[in-house]
Amino acid sequence: MLLSLVFLATTAAAAIPSPPAYDYGFEAAKVVKRQTQDPIIVTKLPSINGTIPNRPEIRELKENPFKWNLFLLASSMFQFTNQSEQLSWYQIAGIHGVPFVPWNGVPGVPGGEERGYCTHMSILFPSWHRVYLALYEQILFQLIQMIASWFPDPTERAYYQAAAIDFRIPYWDWATTPPLGESVYLSEFEQPAIQVYGPNGWQTIANPLYSYKFRPLDPQVFSQGDFPHWTETMRAPFETTDNQSIAHSIEHARPALQQRLYTLLSNYKDFEPFSNKFWGVASNQTQYDSVEALHDAMHVLVGDRGHLYYIQYSAFDPVFFLHHAMVERIVAMWQVLYPTAWVTSQAAMEPSFTMSSGTVQNWLTELKPFYADANGTFWNSAMARDTTAFGYAYAETNPSLGIHKSEEQARLIATINRLYGSSSPSGLARKQWRVASKREGGPLSQVRKGTTSKHVLDFSQDPDLETKVATEDDMYTEWVANIHVQNGALNGSFAIHFFLGEVPEEAPSWASAPNLVGSMSVFAMKNMGSGNHVSGTVPLTSALMHMVWARTISGLEPDEIVPFLEEHLQVRIVAEGSIEVEATKIDSLHIQIASARVQASRHEWELPKWGPMVERTATLSREVSHPVVFAFDERHAQRTNAAAKMKLVRYSQLITLSLLLPKCANETVTIELKNGTIVHGTIASVSPQMNTALRTVKMTPRGQDAVSLDTMNIRGSTIRYFILPDSLPLDTLLIDDQPKPKNKARKEAERGGPVRGGRGGPRGRGRGRGRGRGRG
Repeated sequence: MLLSLVFLATTAAAAIPSPPAYDYGFEAAKVVKRQTQDPIIVTKLPSINGTIPNRPEIRELKENPFKWNLFLLASSMFQFTNQSEQLSWYQIAGIHGVPFVPWNGVPGVPGGEERGYCTHMSILFPSWHRVYLALYEQILFQLIQMIASWFPDPTERAYYQAAAIDFRIPYWDWATTPPLGESVYLSEFEQPAIQVYGPNGWQTIANPLYSYKFRPLDPQVFSQGDFPHWTETMRAPFETTDNQSIAHSIEHARPALQQRLYTLLSNYKDFEPFSNKFWGVASNQTQYDSVEALHDAMHVLVGDRGHLYYIQYSAFDPVFFLHHAMVERIVAMWQVLYPTAWVTSQAAMEPSFTMSSGTVQNWLTELKPFYADANGTFWNSAMARDTTAFGYAYAETNPSLGIHKSEEQARLIATINRLYGSSSPSGLARKQWRVASKREGGPLSQVRKGTTSKHVLDFSQDPDLETKVATEDDMYTEWVANIHVQNGALNGSFAIHFFLGEVPEEAPSWASAPNLVGSMSVFAMKNMGSGNHVSGTVPLTSALMHMVWARTISGLEPDEIVPFLEEHLQVRIVAEGSIEVEATKIDSLHIQIASARVQASRHEWELPKWGPMVERTATLSREVSHPVVFAFDERHAQRTNAAAKMKLVRYSQLITLSLLLPKCANETVTIELKNGTIVHGTIASVSPQMNTALRTVKMTPRGQDAVSLDTMNIRGSTIRYFILPDSLPLDTLLIDDQPKPKNKARKEAERGGPVRGGRGGPRGRGRGRGRGRGRG
């Protein structure tokens, strides 16, 4: 009987259709006021008693149940609007890319037939997308006013109308450290269905933040790959959206994204390099990054071969608008810091639906298809310079505060330091100056008799507070990898990953590897690439600070860092379908390591001050391969067993925990977590990301009694260190290669020997492809 019931329940579940739209108790589509205005005009939303409302962060919006419900209801109605309507989700998303047809009666130009209206690799990237978001916000605002008026109870209706009147779209801050216990990737992005309260009570509806469902899907429009078969937008598609993979990738990428954002706001003072990713011989040769290149990283990370991964499909994914609202906020904050800088003149490097390649674009270029009035005037960048022209601001940029510009800048900088400065040596230095006392020693001194502590390096975590890298005069060295490559090098989007040490074998795991330093992503159209180069930057300093803390290197000075990076920094490239591409096969790829002396900021209202960039290597060797250095210092090692009594050298022995631990199944270990909890148990399995499954567990939280558990799963990023048993055969697992002295490269160069990648000399015994010393 029980089996029958289970079978019936399963069958019924399989037959359940996808969640519906909200049922208002009447046919809402007939009540919705049709847009009769011709043309559609992007207008300013109303202010409230002279105050400009702020766009909230999406977590902040969730805290207001009235605004949150209205946002979900309006987004759902927007997505369920018939695709033939000009103000439907389908047609508004279609402005950005496919189906490559006129919108709002604005015709295209020859050569733009297979492009959307959007501007990329263009100085108009920030301003065009600003107006585009204002149109999206205007449509949602109008729907929300209408829905709020439908609540039948007068008291309830008053609450919802009060929430509706100053509604502004939310942004998703993917760069800040999320609240404790939460992921950067919101749980609401992972749920196909969501509960919402509306005029007709509580209902479960199709989650408008999870996907957009095509009604119907046109396989002639979405014609590439598997897209003709996907009736809804997908992220990291397998059979369904792989949200867990996305969440892990973003968690590991966040510190590098945060560092890039912090550098853009503190060191990029000219609009042209800040605004877009185009790289040419006339470009600023020391500033490779841009707000567009940073924006590309999230498209590639979250889309991961789904709709958001491709320019022409990306705007159909609901995350697109939340992501672009964050990008727009970055632009608005940058404008407060550098108020005299704005759009200059630059030739269009890529065509759009209404602009031919080579067209000179400037602050007066029409931002089509967006009309500013009924007389046929289009918005331009001069008109769109201030967000208040559209009736919105952000908490950090709102001029309604009525304070002096200098105070406004100081408050903004304090916010930038608080939200985005934690991964920077400057932020670390400020914390150190505030801390009156420090802990005694780091994990490398926490070695007990008969055991050896190994520091687990996870670059997705902020550097430890004890890592001192600034000198007495508050100066330190920043390190970056600058990259430029042809936009169409791989016929679509791809990512260039940087690792310190041994790279996991499987390409799908690269984005969440603990030794991933950072990535530069190329966000491109398939079959529409050009010979133009795009550029971006991968910050290296935070990862190097981890190595300082692990005592693998002593500081950030060039005489030590240059040979260290040449020895240990590795590059991997992954294209569509998690396919690894050999870097040597991409002729247009150029990678440069550079550094700058930076003065750390002592005060919250100050940003670090950057000196000039110094090029350290012309091109990074692409054959670098060496195991990741998880160091333990022999000065602290209390070794008693014969296996551990290997030859000791003046440098730290090296071990790759990500390779060692998966081989330790059924071994009993002790793990200390970063919150001080001690866990003792038997290893069941360990993933390449150090996620550890234990059985027969005894867990002792700091200051509490021990608790016994049958099993326990520990996330790798929460582990401070492992203590392995004496019986473990470390002699077969320790790496034979020694770190080279800091002047090794100099000595080899003086002898005329190979410096990079072992080129010109015999292959050695290193585990990599071409690294290691020659045999003689």
